[in-house]
Amino acid sequence: MKPQTPGQPRQEFVFGRVLRRMNLELQVLGKLQFADDGTVQGYRHPNEEFWSTADGQLCFASPRGITTRFDERLQIGNVEVMTGRCLVAGYEHFLYPYVPLASVCRIQYAVSSHVNYRTARDGLLPQLRAAGIPPEAIRVTIAGAPRREIRTVDGITFSEMPENAFEYTALIDAATRDLAADYVFLLHDTCHAGPRFRQLVENQPGTLPIDYISVLATGWFNIGLYSRQFLQLHRDYLKSLNGISKKAAIEIELNHHEMGFKRRAGLTSNFLCSKRPTTGIHHPYGDLPRRGMYLEGADLHKFYGMNHAVARP
Repeated sequence: MKPQTPGQPRQEFVFGRVLRRMNLELQVLGKLQFADDGTVQGYRHPNEEFWSTADGQLCFASPRGITTRFDERLQIGNVEVMTGRCLVAGYEHFLYPYVPLASVCRIQYAVSSHVNYRTARDGLLPQLRAAGIPPEAIRVTIAGAPRREIRTVDGITFSEMPENAFEYTALIDAATRDLAADYVFLLHDTCHAGPRFRQLVENQPGTLPIDYISVLATGWFNIGLYSRQFLQLHRDYLKSLNGISKKAAIEIELNHHEMGFKRRAGLTSNFLCSKRPTTGIHHPYGDLPRRGMYLEGADLHKFYGMNHAVARP
């Protein structure tokens, strides 16, 4: 892998930290480009202000000198990932070419809901359409239904299931159905989607065959992209969650006691922007007050109960 030569269109690269080598976990920090004047464009940090090559190796530098030397290459699928230790902070950095997810994969948007949450669903679905998502790419899984039934309304698929495993119900549905998708984006019906939602999801890096891409680096709420291959591999485990308590569901979400099935993913990363500012108290459904959290990386607002132990600020 080499930066483009002068005169070529600038190629974008994905840059970040290697958090874990076993079951590779990548923390994406941003996208960058190599400018002809030796500066790094896009992602901004003093430790990666300049780029150069030394002894055939790509290097990042600050005004005080070289900070990272990319001296190792990992082969992941058909992609070569460059890695190197940051001499300033001690992190192991990675770098690979950027390709938008939607250019190489089919994405379906899975809304996890319940028979008693129609008000929330009715608020979210028009927002998804307004964000540009075609109805055939939306699948609503309704837990706690009296019988198993699949129906289509205005082009959107509604899958009613007797199972109830909170948001995991939609993952059970995705793992056990023959969906025309490579990735599933898991949404709660208690989300509000902004106009940039689809654009931000589909512009996530799709270069590597990543199993799980979390909107939040912590994995809170389980919101994010799951490869269908990964879901199918853990189909039996997901099905075993039917009837789980909310407390146990949260423990799995946060990987308490190494319970989280997301930890089994062979390759994970996060969205390019994972800020999670809390936004106070809201009444989005005219019922009990809820806390709000804005997931900037996906232009999503998530509302959750006042006693939700996971996301208290």
